[in-house]
Amino acid sequence: MFRSTYQQERNVVLTDAHIWEVWNVIEGNFKGYFDRFVGSCQPPTDPEVLARTLGEKFKVKIGARSDHGRGVHAALRDKITAYEREAAIYRSFFNEDTLQEYEDLNASEFKRALQKQQNCPIVSKCVSSMREEMRDWKRKFSGRDPRELRGVFRELFNTATGYASSTKPVAYAQYDSWQEMKLDWFDDDENLRAEGVVGTGIKSTVLYHLRPDVFPLCDTDALFAMYFLSGKDSFGLPSNSNEFVMINDQKADPSMIDRIDRNYWYPYPLFTLYQLRLYRLFESACSKLKVTLDPKYRYVYCTAFMRHIVETPPESELVEAMRPVRESVS
Repeated sequence: MFRSTYQQERNVVLTDAHIWEVWNVIEGNFKGYFDRFVGSCQPPTDPEVLARTLGEKFKVKIGARSDHGRGVHAALRDKITAYEREAAIYRSFFNEDTLQEYEDLNASEFKRALQKQQNCPIVSKCVSSMREEMRDWKRKFSGRDPRELRGVFRELFNTATGYASSTKPVAYAQYDSWQEMKLDWFDDDENLRAEGVVGTGIKSTVLYHLRPDVFPLCDTDALFAMYFLSGKDSFGLPSNSNEFVMINDQKADPSMIDRIDRNYWYPYPLFTLYQLRLYRLFESACSKLKVTLDPKYRYVYCTAFMRHIVETPPESELVEAMRPVRESVS
């Protein structure tokens, strides 16, 4: 999307007809990426991996089909272990007792604690980032009222906890429209954001590390992965651009397009719907390999799959090429 046409196009991407058009492409592209994911999970001594590596030149013969399920199971187990290690950090800070303690302290204490790696890694990462594009965020964060930040995260925790506890697992697993999910509060409640500082990326990161069965991680990797899964198609949007990426065309210099970034305004309820549908595809594909998934880690599996897509060539090379792009539009 282009920033200037976002609101107009947001209304389009939320329509049922558009959603099914996009989903049909994602579903069609899924198998190719899943097969590649499975291949990446196999040990280098796997006969099929060796055959692809050495090539026909060495006439490597492939015997009986290797146990691909074992490799996938081991890879996903490792992803869950890594996730739990990181989630423990978030859960030790974002819980009722700890947040209540900070209610009784000066709000500046909360803001200081929020920036520490041992409390909230995502905010710590943003604060310590040396990337040029993070300078504006860091300036805004530095000047933000600590009371506002404390209030945003407290309200986010309360609202998300209430939502997750009232969501029935069986019903959630069967949702097939973003309206059914009743997640509008994530984007629409002004008490759950600090403009320019706390948005979808940070909010979804925190909630994902609290309840990965309910809240998917909507970060740069996930949105770029969706860009590739959707075939980079515009699906008839007026800007002729893909909905999962954002181009800021409202810079002071109109002759330049800023770098291609994730669509940081992408509707979270719709993103969640696509992730839930992807989980179903992933679960079905894994079952054919005799790998059983635990719904408790629903979106951990999706995150592993999304990251595989953007970290593997040629997609990884395209992502690197897109991020710093600045080109003339004249």
